Amino acid sequence: MTPVPRGTAAQVIVWDVAAESAEAVAAEVRVRGAEALAVAVDVTSTDAVAQASRQSPEVDVVVNNAGVVTGAPLTEATEAGIRRTFEVNALAPYWVTRAFLPGMVERNAGVVVTVAADRAADKQTPRTGR
Repeated sequence: MTPVPRGTAAQVIVWDVAAESAEAVAAEVRVRGAEALAVAVDVTSTDAVAQASRQSPEVDVVVNNAGVVTGAPLTEATEAGIRRTFEVNALAPYWVTRAFLPGMVERNAGVVVTVAADRAADKQTPRTGR
């Protein structure tokens, strides 16, 4: 993580399904000079995302970075594991973006960044779900 430049107003809101993980990242952000708030949110739940987004309606930058990889070979993956992987990796970025996009459009300002990995395309490790 890069330090926040002096004179820059920055507040970071860290969402994680686990409150402890969100707080750990928020603590790292604070050490670098920005305000940070940790919030436990299950980004696969449209209700949870909508509720959490109402706490911070004027967001300038959204970074969709949630992702899961369980490492089970596809032939051994459970239906629940495959569904969880798809919900977190594919659907959650839509739910989060949808929650904040109307405010960005209204203000004619904002950025959405979605982080993805190409690990699933690695032919040496055809794995998903658990």
